[in-house]
Amino acid sequence: MRKGNTKQQRGLPIKGIKLTLVIVLWLIGWSYSTVSAQEPIWREHRINEEFAKAKLNLIHEHSNGMLWFGTSEGLFYYDGLQYYPVPFSNPAPVDPSIHSITNDLAGKVWVGLEDGALYFQENFGLLQYWHPEINLPTSPITGIVFGKDSSMWFSTYGEGLYLYKNKELHHFDLEDGLSGLDIYQIKL
Repeated sequence: MRKGNTKQQRGLPIKGIKLTLVIVLWLIGWSYSTVSAQEPIWREHRINEEFAKAKLNLIHEHSNGMLWFGTSEGLFYYDGLQYYPVPFSNPAPVDPSIHSITNDLAGKVWVGLEDGALYFQENFGLLQYWHPEINLPTSPITGIVFGKDSSMWFSTYGEGLYLYKNKELHHFDLEDGLSGLDIYQIKL
């Protein structure tokens, strides 16, 4: 060892090297994060004037990626460029307010309305009224799901839960163990 060889003569002390390294790494990380961060893109979407008063109730993404909008004025879909209203077939509902949207395993779009009616759409046609031979609820349909066994469950706000399977409609309420009749959402 040579005489006069101390830590101060060799350059920065060990603590200074660690601090400098931390600062350099932080600057690299900070500059990378500011360069690579994505800014959100906000896009304003306008619909036709005739539907401007529609109140949005819910949005559903179809299994094919299409966006469906349930409103107080009926059903709309968005293809990435434009919004399209989906007309009802006869009989058209008195109150077209949609409270649930889903698609079944075959790709049909199903909607539940304020008055308890159910409609479906195939191949971008009209919304067809679904009328099994059994009475449907009169309360708002709040959710619709399909089982792998081709069963259809739907929930209501006021009448509990329904199951349609093998052309039979089963109703579940307080007597069947539900804690209430107002069901907001259903998932299988």
